[in-house]
Amino acid sequence: MTAGAPRIAGDEERVALGLAVDRSVVPSSSSRLGLEGTIAQRAIEGILMRRLASDLALPIIVVDPEGDLVFFNQAASPLLGGSFEETGVIRRGEWTARFKPRWEDGTPVKREETPLWIATENRELVHFRFWIDGLDGRRRKIEGIGFPLIGQSDRMLGAALIFWGARDS
Repeated sequence: MTAGAPRIAGDEERVALGLAVDRSVVPSSSSRLGLEGTIAQRAIEGILMRRLASDLALPIIVVDPEGDLVFFNQAASPLLGGSFEETGVIRRGEWTARFKPRWEDGTPVKREETPLWIATENRELVHFRFWIDGLDGRRRKIEGIGFPLIGQSDRMLGAALIFWGARDS
């Protein structure tokens, strides 16, 4: 590598930062940066979203385009029963198994009914209210909004979930 040249993070570094390793991205023939530039752009977008989420005072979860939970901020920790530093990246399917979302009547929320699945797969905004088991084992009723994160050129970057402790109504 030439001294002073931009360095593209390797897969291990991107995973450590909570970023997706997406090998399905194929650059257009007119791209001067090629695949490494596309991966670098996704890494930058992921870092910026994580930075924004960490600065917010409201609880937020961020998933990558594959649905892996790549970050939740400090404000989310009390509602989730633990910190992101304790969990790290949680793969899609694994995080639903850990948090066990359930409807008011106790019926499990199906994967395709979860707000982050709807936001990433259908690119739709979704409101929700259900119960989860926190990482500390305590059940909590949460409510919030899941929304897709769509970048330039209609590129799916992932989804975010802003949520709060729900009150009984």
